Amino acid sequence: MAVNPRRRFRRCKGRGDVSPMEGKTVTVRGVVVGDLQEGGYNGYFIQDAKGDGKASTSDGVFVYDPAGSATHVNVAVGDVVVVEGVVNEYKGLTQISSVKANTVCGKQELPAAATLDLPATPAQLEALEGMYVRPSDALTVTDVYNLNRFGEVVLSEGGVLKNPTEVEQPGKAAQAVMKQNRQRRIILDDGRSGNLAKDKQQPPYLTVKDPVRVGDQVSVLQPSVLSYGFDAYRLEPADGTWEGTTFASKSPRTSAPAPVAGNLKIADANVLNYFVTFGGKSRGADNAEEQKRQEAKIIAELRALNADVIALQEVENSAVTTPSDPYKALRTLTEALNKAEGAQVWGFVEAHEASDLITTAIIYRRDRVEPVGAAMKPAENSVWDNAREPIAQAFSAKGEVFSLIVNHFKSKGSGQGKGNVDSGDGQGNSNADRVAQAKSLVAFVKEVKAKTKDADVVSVGDYNAYTKEQPLDVLRKAGLVDLGAKFAAQDTYVFNGESGSLDHAFATPEFAEKVQDMKVWDINAQESYAYQYNGVPALYAPDAFRASDHNPMILGVQTGR
Repeated sequence: MAVNPRRRFRRCKGRGDVSPMEGKTVTVRGVVVGDLQEGGYNGYFIQDAKGDGKASTSDGVFVYDPAGSATHVNVAVGDVVVVEGVVNEYKGLTQISSVKANTVCGKQELPAAATLDLPATPAQLEALEGMYVRPSDALTVTDVYNLNRFGEVVLSEGGVLKNPTEVEQPGKAAQAVMKQNRQRRIILDDGRSGNLAKDKQQPPYLTVKDPVRVGDQVSVLQPSVLSYGFDAYRLEPADGTWEGTTFASKSPRTSAPAPVAGNLKIADANVLNYFVTFGGKSRGADNAEEQKRQEAKIIAELRALNADVIALQEVENSAVTTPSDPYKALRTLTEALNKAEGAQVWGFVEAHEASDLITTAIIYRRDRVEPVGAAMKPAENSVWDNAREPIAQAFSAKGEVFSLIVNHFKSKGSGQGKGNVDSGDGQGNSNADRVAQAKSLVAFVKEVKAKTKDADVVSVGDYNAYTKEQPLDVLRKAGLVDLGAKFAAQDTYVFNGESGSLDHAFATPEFAEKVQDMKVWDINAQESYAYQYNGVPALYAPDAFRASDHNPMILGVQTGR
């Protein structure tokens, strides 16, 4: 076959997403810069060692050469190979497949690593696809969500990515952050293509006591090749293994939350669908064994908060699942907490959501605070049909009365009706419903003040809205004080590699004056799913870490006595 291997190599990738040579047979010569023959990718990356000198085109390409094929040869990084095959695009990655000839003809030093400079546009990344690269920036861990399943860590330039509406107003300003975030991120993969959890393989970078967490930094990045797969550019280890990359802990675990000033502590915690019934519509543990593992983590978290009153979200609504025992789940959790304390010091407020499978709840220390009157719910609750209506309870603490409201607004996951379809402004689905729920909450605060004849009210929970979004603007414009903003609280949630706060605390001005501090304990959102009760068994520990996917909050309040 009369061809010039180098000339054909230069044309193989082209300048765009799709190779101009797609479907054509080529013969190329290059040095192996990435060996992914094991782990499911079934091939290797080769690169023209001299390159074409053009920044707009890649000098590398993937060769799909599965073991067992007639032409398969084992290669190693540094081998020089001549390959004849057909160019095609596989899910966005240019590759040579249907290999007809595959010859190792020597060894060669690797070409100098191309510079991967973030932020980078898709076109700039495409021009490096298949090549040996080295990032020019310090890289921070911004997401570990897929670490336990796919061995992926999302890295970012310039620190942890922030959710757009956490830092900017919805609309053009937030959309600009969306664009920046897309260009600042890159996936670090582990050289394996399967589902680690399904295949019962251990995820990389994790041990029981030494996790990689959101906020950590890459200290050593092993030689890598820029690939594309599963709709994203990714760094694959040149030798097909992950062990050469290490991280510096910049976001270490802490055994307890930071102290807050004051003589009364109010906390808020999401308990990750704590269910004591299994099967059917249950959203929690699959069986009693899992439930006990989950419960142990929740108890460890709640005890470490050392609060006087705790607002909870995502407790099984036993009034719906077991109507004959409407507080079964909440009672079970409270009993477990008392058992761990060694005394019957915790009680719970008898109130629940009307119809959802999960409810908000309030638990309290009987030896520190005392409920005043019955629990309260909004007089008008029609806007809460797709969420969890708030509940409130007044308490007497050290001679003063205050009221606690716990919320769980409609999620961003779906939306129906006017104003509820994702408009692309950064607020997601069901924004109109959350705005209506915020207005209802404002009215409820007034009802609570009237019923208790006391202006000290604090409202906490999962508002499913980031800090700059419209539902929270409703609360601020009504005169409620955003305590997270006042005390510069940390993020409570990580989604799609972007950190922000869905969980908030708002207080009447009268109560806000008594709040001395607010802290977020970052034990959950920054951790891998692998540490959950239903994560990787070998990494499970009955501690507070990854007891939920939301971080708990703690308020320090100074009462009059």
